[in-house]
Amino acid sequence: MSGMGRLGGAVRKPIRAVVRPIAPVIVVGVVVALLAVGIGMVTDWVELVPSTTIPVVEYPLSSTTVLFLIGFVVGLVIGTIGLLYRRHRTAIAARWRGYSTWVKSMVVGLVSALLVAADFTIGVALGRVPVTSLVLAILLTWPIVVGLVLLWYRRSPRSEGLGESVRTAYVLTRGLEPRTLAAIVSILTAVAVGLLVTELADWWLGGVTRWVPLVIASLTWVVVTLLAYNRYEGALAERTDLTIESLQPSTERETTELTVANTAGRTVDLSSALIRDTDLNLYRPELDATLKPGQRATFEITDAFALPPNHDAIELPLGYDLKRGAETPAIFTTDSVVHHLQWTDEASAVIDRDSTTHLAEDVGGATGGSKTSTDRTAPGGGDPVRQD
Repeated sequence: MSGMGRLGGAVRKPIRAVVRPIAPVIVVGVVVALLAVGIGMVTDWVELVPSTTIPVVEYPLSSTTVLFLIGFVVGLVIGTIGLLYRRHRTAIAARWRGYSTWVKSMVVGLVSALLVAADFTIGVALGRVPVTSLVLAILLTWPIVVGLVLLWYRRSPRSEGLGESVRTAYVLTRGLEPRTLAAIVSILTAVAVGLLVTELADWWLGGVTRWVPLVIASLTWVVVTLLAYNRYEGALAERTDLTIESLQPSTERETTELTVANTAGRTVDLSSALIRDTDLNLYRPELDATLKPGQRATFEITDAFALPPNHDAIELPLGYDLKRGAETPAIFTTDSVVHHLQWTDEASAVIDRDSTTHLAEDVGGATGGSKTSTDRTAPGGGDPVRQD
């Protein structure tokens, strides 16, 4: 018996090693399958699932069994994704933080559109949903999700209310992503115009061919895209009112105190502003300062903040270049202004900046009327993210 017991233990051990990691996945698959069958029986949708026969053995499968197997497979996929995420959560989170807000919005928008497409495709296959609804669902899901993600990452955690936070996010998104925002507005407008034309044609003319609203919606998309982009670009003012007056590296921490001076004749509101380094990484400094003419403000940046000029670019066809860096850091404020920071000789000497552009003429009139010292954080917290 002892020998048989040892043999049984030797057999159970590798089986347990294989089954234990995938047991949660199997449980999720069974739960999803049971939910699918339950919902199908309550709503009578199970009757829409065709019965089938297993090839070769000619074993019949009822509609309920087919629905259970479909739910089980879907549950296995969901459970596998969850298991992989749990095992590699730290690496996945680090990789996700490294993506730009624009890339994050594109990924979430694409995944959401694919999920909606899969859901509506099932409806189309069962004859419960027309193909036009599938197309409309995709066209509406992508821009709405992308817009919400962009606004979520641009929102200001220091705003007094939801309305002010959304307004701040919108203004910053309009200045940082004018092309994407123009595409979102134009797609939603084109869909609305296409639906309106279809409804009016059905009411007034008794219906028209499907190409008429499609052509009108396409023309609307082109026109609105151009108008919205030009409007957003025109609303963004570029100024050189702020000057990096000094850089004070810390000997105890991997940070540097950056002092900017307002050399313009107007007040600059830095509350909820974003600062972009020369590698096009965005940061949200904990800085609630309003600089009057001649005043200074100081905040901390980490050593990851790129200060030297970055001339990296990708060559595109027809002689165009896609810039991957900037000549100088810039601050985006909530009044649709981008301030390209100027440099004093003293600040330039700290990093051995050899560029002759964005040099300040004189900041001698600046005063110490406003000075704050804070830690620099990325939008929404965490590491800086690259912006396109």
